[in-house]
Amino acid sequence: MKANPKQRLFYLSQNSYEMLNSLAKKEHKSKSAMLRILILAKNYENVLQELQKSNEILTEMLYQISKYGSNLNQIAYHLNTDISTTKQAGETIIPLMNEVKELLNHNKKIIENLLKKRKN
Repeated sequence: MKANPKQRLFYLSQNSYEMLNSLAKKEHKSKSAMLRILILAKNYENVLQELQKSNEILTEMLYQISKYGSNLNQIAYHLNTDISTTKQAGETIIPLMNEVKELLNHNKKIIENLLKKRKN
C-alpha cells in the first residue's frame, strides 16, 4: 500500500509542545516522525495488553486442567483398587465425579469473566 502523506494541523499546549520537541531532539527525529513513533508505540502497547490477557486465561486453564487430571487419577485409582460391589463403586466414584463437575463449572465461570475483562 502506497503511503499518501497529508499535512494535518493540530494544537498542543506549550508544555506538550516542549515535551514533543525535547523527545524529538533526544531521538534525533523530526517532530512529525516522533509523533508517528509515539502513535505506533501506543498500538504496540494495546497488542501487548491483549497478549497479557490471553496469557492469564491460558495460565488459569492450565491450572484447572491439572486439577482435572488429578481428579481423574483419583477416579482411576479407586476403580483399580479392591472395590467389591457396585454400591461401593458408586459411593466412591459419584463424589469424585461431582467434584470434577464443580471444577468444570468453576472453570467455565473463570474463563467467562476473563473473556469479559478482555473485551473491556
